[in-house]
Amino acid sequence: KETENAVKSFQKTYRLPETGVVDRLTWDNIENVYYGILREMDYRFKEGAILPFPGRVLRIGIVGDDVKAMQEYLNYIAKSYPTIPIVTADGDFGEATAAQVKAFKSTFGYKSDNERVTPQIWNAITSVYDDLYENAAQASAAPTDISAQNILLCEGDVGADVIILSTMIKMIEEYYFGVSDIRISSYFGKELAKSIRGVRKIFSLPERDSVDNELLFRLNDEVRAIRMKKKRKG
Repeated sequence: KETENAVKSFQKTYRLPETGVVDRLTWDNIENVYYGILREMDYRFKEGAILPFPGRVLRIGIVGDDVKAMQEYLNYIAKSYPTIPIVTADGDFGEATAAQVKAFKSTFGYKSDNERVTPQIWNAITSVYDDLYENAAQASAAPTDISAQNILLCEGDVGADVIILSTMIKMIEEYYFGVSDIRISSYFGKELAKSIRGVRKIFSLPERDSVDNELLFRLNDEVRAIRMKKKRKG
């Protein structure tokens, strides 16, 4: 019921039919908003952000942001695996991208010799990409001045980015004692601010009720880990 209400809230915000069902139109809008927010927040859009399987098998002839994301993942992997060619990340699944996908499958021991990117192959690509990115990030990590980071969201803000933030908090609250129960909402009110303070305490981050890059990075990591646990259980 909570998920249905969250979907309806999103649909209402973007003037879509309020069905509570994630149809193709709703999915496309969620995807577009997600990409837009990542761009606006400078939140590791091209490198580091892991997207879930887009809901359709990718193959020759498919065009879209999901294809572009896959091309970027494979291009990054190709820097460490020269058997995989680098292609132009233009969102167009053509012959060059097909060859890239086939090379990935061959390199990592998949028997399938076609270009189709199923949920299994998508998850394999993002898993390899994530491992490489995290290793590179750890190797180049340096101390940062947290107090100097920009505040991205704070009490009083309204919009789709707050919906996504509250959804992320909702996902982790059942796994951590001390995160107060919240409603998924497009408004950053006192309820969400209180929950943010609890999350910051759990993550040993400076005590405040606003959202900065460091908190977003930690939330993204936690949500990704939770999704992986649910996939394994499923």
